[in-house]
Amino acid sequence: MISQIIGYAISKYGGIKFCSEIPAKNRAITRIWLVLFAELALIVYGIGPNDYKVWVIFFNALPLGIVWYLEGRRTSEVLLAGLSCSFIISSGVVKDFGCAVMSGVIAGWWAKIPLIGGSQLNG
Repeated sequence: MISQIIGYAISKYGGIKFCSEIPAKNRAITRIWLVLFAELALIVYGIGPNDYKVWVIFFNALPLGIVWYLEGRRTSEVLLAGLSCSFIISSGVVKDFGCAVMSGVIAGWWAKIPLIGGSQLNG
């Protein structure tokens, strides 16, 4: 988490220079590329070795911090409110999923899936 915060902080300073040089007509495609880079970093985080996850999450934060500069003042407030709501909702979903895993509900549900669940549990 510390590496992600450092990535956001660095992107704020780099974003000032980077965003000021992007023409208005290229901002939409730049946002798409930045978000795709951040998503790629999350994929690498999921499949990569534990030794490199600190660096991967740092590189995930760099483009996301720059995206905030590209959005502008009018939409930033709405995006921040949506982001806060998504944190609250996802936190609850993750906690519910964790409780279901710990109680065995997920294993029972997975066993009922044809061709996948049964072969995993019987194999």
